[in-house]
Amino acid sequence: MDATTLCRLTIGQLGELIRSRDISPVEATEAALERAERLDGGYNAFIAIWRDGAIQAARDAEREIAGGHYRGPLHGVPIALKDIFATRGCVVTNGSQIYAHDVPDDDATVVERLRAAGAIFMGSLNLYQFACGTVTNPDYGPVRNAWNREHIAGGSSSGSGTAVAADMCFGSLGTDTGGSIRIPAVLNGIVGLKPTYGRVSRHGVFPLSGSLDHAGPLTKDVRDTALMMNVIAGYDPKDPTTSALPVPDYTAALIGEIDGVRVGMPQPYFFEDLQPSVREAVMRAIEQLAGLGGVVEEQTLNHLEQAPDILWDQIAGDAGVVHADHLAAHAEILDPDVRQLAERGARLLATDYIKAQQGREAIKQELLQAVERADVLVTPTSPIVSPQLGDDTVEISGQAVPMRPMLRRLTLPFNLSGLPACTVPCGISPEGLPIGLQIVGKPFDEATVLRVAHAYERLTNWHEQRPVVA
Repeated sequence: MDATTLCRLTIGQLGELIRSRDISPVEATEAALERAERLDGGYNAFIAIWRDGAIQAARDAEREIAGGHYRGPLHGVPIALKDIFATRGCVVTNGSQIYAHDVPDDDATVVERLRAAGAIFMGSLNLYQFACGTVTNPDYGPVRNAWNREHIAGGSSSGSGTAVAADMCFGSLGTDTGGSIRIPAVLNGIVGLKPTYGRVSRHGVFPLSGSLDHAGPLTKDVRDTALMMNVIAGYDPKDPTTSALPVPDYTAALIGEIDGVRVGMPQPYFFEDLQPSVREAVMRAIEQLAGLGGVVEEQTLNHLEQAPDILWDQIAGDAGVVHADHLAAHAEILDPDVRQLAERGARLLATDYIKAQQGREAIKQELLQAVERADVLVTPTSPIVSPQLGDDTVEISGQAVPMRPMLRRLTLPFNLSGLPACTVPCGISPEGLPIGLQIVGKPFDEATVLRVAHAYERLTNWHEQRPVVA
């Protein structure tokens, strides 16, 4: 198998070949490292590539497997980490030069669990400064979209999206506070899951907003998402927000059918102000779910228009605390967006924060009721396809509207509610840019979300479409 074909494999495919010893962890890791080193100059997905550590870990995995100690489907598989997860012995910058020399002594819990499963860490992935935003990073530069380098990768898990889509790693970890896993996933044509709040530990992850932050995987297909979730999900005594509810085998949910599953279409918020190609692709995907036996029903939701303002008041209140020292000591090198957010948080009155909490609770209850009337909700992931680098506006219904609020518009309600939400590819625009379907489930029911996503994936081949990378 040539290196290009090897790098296009999914985690599941590569894991089987490693288990059968048809491909060695060293061979897979060397191929991924070579590809990342050769291509990333054009994409800027990585902040650092950890070649020496990755090769040594691959040799260790190869020796273990040869000795009969096979740890599971991630053993010997090269993945990469958003540069916000503590990784022992490696510089973790959080996307800021303030931390350019910070080397953690311990792993974040999810990193520890992946390491125990035998995953190989290739490097750290670019992100917006302190995971705040969707467009670029003033310290490490913009990440470019895998499908068109003149377009944005989305964020804040920018490198996590591009690196997977461009086959520079087999899977990645990201974080999501208002859409930061799902946005780079949809814009790069891959799968991204924001789990239920409390399903995956955030211990050792630099915070943006403690009540909104989620950690999760970005992968090439739904099965890979299930494989990674099998490793990273579950209670962590180091993170008191995690749930002690049992974690199912997510791969067991991928049964290929959804007959009788109730599919809710929440109107009007999630289906207004869409680019025509997005509307067409998403409506076609919903029709295909109905063809698979899903019972599609429209629902009317009335309290979502204030969701963006509520989210930013919540984030600002938290960021004002997190970044108080940065604001005092490093204001001149903070990204303007981060600085403005921290300053907004410092000025935010307690009464305003309480009002935001009350508004958030109203939205949470409405979305909980919506998903109780169905098994899953389906929406577009993003109302727009990836904008060009440097664009501040996009055209919707013949009018120029601010771009960044549009990118977050359809993802952020599920951070406010904490519900699990997954994006899967469902089309390509006339400009050759990916479109995604967002599937949302009941609290801690990622299994049904992945079941529906997998059934859709089996019917279509959008997830198999790969960008031309050079």
